[in-house]
Amino acid sequence: MPAWLVGVLTIAVLGGALFGLYRFVGGRGSTSNADATATKLPAAGASKNPYSKYVEVVGVRLFENDAKKPVVRFTVVNHSPAEITGLELQVVLKPVDSKPETEPVSEIDAKVGSVPANGTKEFEALLNTKMKIYELPDWQFLKTDFVVTAPN
Repeated sequence: MPAWLVGVLTIAVLGGALFGLYRFVGGRGSTSNADATATKLPAAGASKNPYSKYVEVVGVRLFENDAKKPVVRFTVVNHSPAEITGLELQVVLKPVDSKPETEPVSEIDAKVGSVPANGTKEFEALLNTKMKIYELPDWQFLKTDFVVTAPN
């Protein structure tokens, strides 16, 4: 066999072995953790309220207002073909990688009001948290769980 072919085959075998080791050690652990986290989250529409299957909370942003108080802003989406009036939510913000027993970043009682059919509405409120603004997780690392409390 030529020396160049032996070198190429050696690199291919070592690369394959390293890739297999990476998939066995690193890849499997992250996949099982992601699956375990996904199964513990409440399913969309898990609330007993009939409107919960049409409502979605997205676009969560945390920032400070002019008074240096932490504020949360998010968008409520209405996926139904009818307007929802008097909408009230209880929103819980938690870190994405948190365990069920982990204390939430904040709990917000949101009196959203009317959301048009197939429309959106932004909501903003002071954040009730013990953390400073620089201690809060970034938006990519937050998950929102919510329950529709009104209308019934």
